[in-house]
Amino acid sequence: MGVWVGKMRRFWVSRVGLSLLSYPKLGFLVEVLEECLVLIAVDIVVGLKGVVSEVNDGSRPSPVVMEQCQDAMSCSYYLLQRFPSKFMDCSDCWEVQSGLVTKDFTTFENVVDVFLGVLKSSGFSRNCLVAAGVSFCAALQVCLNPKELAYFIVKGLFRWTGCISIVCSNSDDGVLDPTVPYKGDFYTEIDNFSVLSRLCLLGGILTAVPRTIKTSVLADLANISDNYDPIPEDMGMRIIKIIWNNLEDPLNQTVKQVHLIFDLFIDIQSNLRLADGGEIMKSFLLKTATDLLHLGARCKGRYVPLASLLKRLGAKVILEMNPHILFEIVYAYIDDDVCSAATTFLKCFLECLRDEFWSSDGMEKGYIIFRGHCLPPILFGLVSEVSKLRSNLNTYALPVVLGVDVDSIFPMLNFISVGENKDDIELNYSELAGAQMALTIDQKVAALVSLLKVSRLLALIEGDIDNYSEASMLQEDVDPLALVCVKGIKVKVLVKWLALAPSHVDETLRIDAAESLFLNPKTSSLPSNLELHLLKEAVPLNMRCCSTAFQMKWASLFRKFFSRVRTALERQLKQACWQPVVGLDKGTNLTVSYGARNLFHFMKWFSCFLSFSCYPSAPYERKIMAMELILVMINTWPILPPSQGNYSYPYSEGFILPDSTLLLVGSIIDSWDRLRENSFRILLHFLTPLPGISNQKRVVEVVSWAKKLVCSPRVRESDAGVLILRLIFRKYVLELGWIVRVSNNVMCFQSKSELFNGVVEISRSRFPVIEYILSLVDWLNAAVTEGEKDLFEACKNSFVHGTLLTLRYTFEELDWNSDVVLASNLEMRNALRKLLELVVRITGLALGVVSSDAWHLPEDMDDMINEDTYISDVLVEINTPESSSELQVIDLKPVDTVRQGKQVVMVGCWLAMKEVSLLLGTITRKIPLPQCNSSDSSDPRDSNSEAAPDEMLDVKQLEAIGNHFLEVLLKMKHNGAIDKTRAGFTALCNQLLCSNDPRTRTTVLVTARKPLWLELLDGVTGSERQLDAEMLMNQIDSARDQPEQKDIDAVTVAQRIIEFAAFTIMIWIMLGISSLPTPSSRRYPVPKS
Repeated sequence: MGVWVGKMRRFWVSRVGLSLLSYPKLGFLVEVLEECLVLIAVDIVVGLKGVVSEVNDGSRPSPVVMEQCQDAMSCSYYLLQRFPSKFMDCSDCWEVQSGLVTKDFTTFENVVDVFLGVLKSSGFSRNCLVAAGVSFCAALQVCLNPKELAYFIVKGLFRWTGCISIVCSNSDDGVLDPTVPYKGDFYTEIDNFSVLSRLCLLGGILTAVPRTIKTSVLADLANISDNYDPIPEDMGMRIIKIIWNNLEDPLNQTVKQVHLIFDLFIDIQSNLRLADGGEIMKSFLLKTATDLLHLGARCKGRYVPLASLLKRLGAKVILEMNPHILFEIVYAYIDDDVCSAATTFLKCFLECLRDEFWSSDGMEKGYIIFRGHCLPPILFGLVSEVSKLRSNLNTYALPVVLGVDVDSIFPMLNFISVGENKDDIELNYSELAGAQMALTIDQKVAALVSLLKVSRLLALIEGDIDNYSEASMLQEDVDPLALVCVKGIKVKVLVKWLALAPSHVDETLRIDAAESLFLNPKTSSLPSNLELHLLKEAVPLNMRCCSTAFQMKWASLFRKFFSRVRTALERQLKQACWQPVVGLDKGTNLTVSYGARNLFHFMKWFSCFLSFSCYPSAPYERKIMAMELILVMINTWPILPPSQGNYSYPYSEGFILPDSTLLLVGSIIDSWDRLRENSFRILLHFLTPLPGISNQKRVVEVVSWAKKLVCSPRVRESDAGVLILRLIFRKYVLELGWIVRVSNNVMCFQSKSELFNGVVEISRSRFPVIEYILSLVDWLNAAVTEGEKDLFEACKNSFVHGTLLTLRYTFEELDWNSDVVLASNLEMRNALRKLLELVVRITGLALGVVSSDAWHLPEDMDDMINEDTYISDVLVEINTPESSSELQVIDLKPVDTVRQGKQVVMVGCWLAMKEVSLLLGTITRKIPLPQCNSSDSSDPRDSNSEAAPDEMLDVKQLEAIGNHFLEVLLKMKHNGAIDKTRAGFTALCNQLLCSNDPRTRTTVLVTARKPLWLELLDGVTGSERQLDAEMLMNQIDSARDQPEQKDIDAVTVAQRIIEFAAFTIMIWIMLGISSLPTPSSRRYPVPKS
């Protein structure tokens, strides 16, 4: 029987019993369960007491343990319900359990004792405490009858000892005194419960007792007097007050439970007051509704209870109690948190109100009265000057109103004087007579945009918005009109209102107007001439909006518009309805042809406008918006010239001319990051070679210019130069196969034969990619050599930051599984070997500088180094006679020079270490790791396992990279550099553990560093974290014995260890600890590799 004491075998028997009890038909298993009941009880009691003991010792059980405890108590509840008599017997099974249970107790006493222990403990979850309360009440039902149980509940939970109203005719004194077979004092134990435990016990009792109560009521066993009121008025008011106090609870789950409690309480009150007539209940409901209405429209929690009362009282009653309720709800939409709840109530209220007016006044008149109540608040909100209120009404309230009464769109259009005309249809609605107000043009435009947007959303608008008459557009003294077909009825709108909408001062309204005017659910439909005209006016006016949110929405809008344009034009081409170049056929539909032609010319104009918006002195907002739209347009249509016979090319002729290319190349050196990146991304889609940079001479000029930028101490200029080199590598080295050298003298050759005719000696076997990478390594070598000679002068020229960044971008662009890389495996390995050697030299130069003092690092590295920093470093010769003032100037210069020189070196070394970590991380992620070709090797620690001949990095190089990451993590004092190094280290461990090569999975990076990490953690963290780290390391060690299996758990384990180790080091930095903790005396054996 001692097997149940073990921690890892806890609750095994009870889980088997619970599984059997869940069967729909037990059959003969009932006898088996009854025979094994004591055995199951032993498992439950021992397991629960073990957990209680651990909690009392300060441990915190995991959620899994909590779930197991809850299942065990659920099993005990079912057993107590099914086999109550078996629990009252003694059993010898308890004699072998020493220390956890009381030998002299019966099965019942041990079970009750463990339930009390759980309820007294503070480490169990709420669900466990409720389960303990349910099981505890079930145990009491075994030995107490209903009256005795009622007495026990009243006395134990509520301590009502003075006036007990429960009597028994069988007792001498008439008062029950229940006896429970337990050797302790129940009432004292319950008094020691915490508030949460008492509530959970009460909840458990309410779960277990209803069956008994229902049986008593059905058998008429309860002796209830006629004047008995289960919920008196004062108690009901207390319950209501508790509900009101929790309506605004920040936890949504609590609010939902409060709403459920309110519904149940109302149902109970309705059933209790059913015999008294409806007046008392109606009075109660009216008082409750009054309380809810007084909470205010901004109270989010009131709407669900108010909707519940609405179904019982009716919408008219609520409207009579508060005639302005709809106005309050509409203006509450200014609060985003209230919108969802208010919309739910608004929909219920409007549907009930409409049905009630239909019932009392008929459908036609009922609609008129209904609209008179609900439309004015909505319309006043739509013409409000508060942008957020209008936006939320468009999103939430207006779709609900039109969903309840779709024809109300016409009275709302009439409210803003839309649709009034002499020829077609007169929209005049008497129900809005009391809602007339003087509206400004801006208010009318705002309301019109809202109505058009929601009508588009609900598919109420058919077709596009077009001119009423072409002749009216040419007459100066007549305001041109536009036609909008709403539910088959043509409504006239002033064109100037539609033109004002996309140029409104409110950004949200401009977006809504553009979506309503320029988008159509039928994506194959051609935009009308009026829509193109309005769009042509709206685009220039919205190019300089500085809001990032507007820029994103505007770009998203044009992404949808371009998709519509492409679909529409391609449809016309397929149907042969239109050809941009070929003349019109006799059978061609002129209207469709003119529409396609206008759309095609608009797209030509639009591409030209975007190109001209990128002029050098353009404002940042205009430039970034133009580039974003160009990228959206390029993603829709390829920028490359079309093949012969394809006439749907929407770009203007000047879009890809050399001047446009050079304009975008010049934008790469812009001071704004987004402009540089967008210029680079646009140029990637241009022709190869780039127009304007189509010969070797021009490429050499661009590369020389980029090298100067790369060596700039300004990070922005350095990044711009690197982007230019990345563009050159992508366009000319990868795509064209030109040979470009960037080290020393910049060279560019279109072919090897041209190169061999020159004076430069280069191996014939080298590919352009290898030649370019080797030139970058030579350039880096020169920069490192200069830094070793004079670090200060090297840092003034950016040291190695720009060169390392160029290498990183080059590695990201390169496909390491391509034929070119695989064919030049040897040269690439030599280049990587030289690069790693240079990284070691850079680390030796820069890491010592950065780790010596981190307090002088500026917050913004980009703005730190500029020309002003170096002005005072230059020795200024003053050709004037010696004087005291000259002596003072000379006396001050050395101090400033030394101080600024230290700062320059510090920043240069920090940038170098940051790029070293990022470069190594890129190498780890991009370059394929060694793969094992030997399928016969079963020993993962066999160092003689055959490696693939095309591997780029060997195990020793990977180990060197890992050691570099560890060294930086342990010595670096800047959080940003630590984060970048930690990311690279994590990527390296992921790659190593996912590799099928046993040499990488058992590398020294994972095994030999084990004592170091645990000793570091031992000095900083507690015993639990230390044991957790040791367990994780052991899991990684166990993964070594399965080299062919990609252990995903090991990857997760490695991530947790690395994240925790980096977090620990960051804590040391934050606490100002300058040295590592002293390793503890506890030693961990190093696994044999």
